[in-house]
Amino acid sequence: MRHRILGIVREKESGKPLSGLLVCAYDKDLFRSDLLGKNLTGPDGKFTIEYESKDYQELIDRNPDVYLKIYRDTDAKDMEKKRVKPIFTTKEAIRYSASSSEKFYIEIPREKLG
Repeated sequence: MRHRILGIVREKESGKPLSGLLVCAYDKDLFRSDLLGKNLTGPDGKFTIEYESKDYQELIDRNPDVYLKIYRDTDAKDMEKKRVKPIFTTKEAIRYSASSSEKFYIEIPREKLG
């Protein structure tokens, strides 16, 4: 089954769309998190991440517990090596048993943007 995460990333103070940010979607599991997919925000701040059921299903998973991490695009290579911290995460607001179509509206405070 195909799943989709849609969203938009804006600066909190101005509401301005933020382009060129790397958005990574994860499935939170008991011992580790699995990367579901990633994509860059467009000029309008929007992003789409698609993934399949096989990307998260284990013995007890029915639906993924989704959260996002957002990085500067320039940090993408280092992010793969786990050297860089995200500029923003939704890990404090995990979407438990996410549906096949989830929408995120993210506002990042200006001071986190650097």
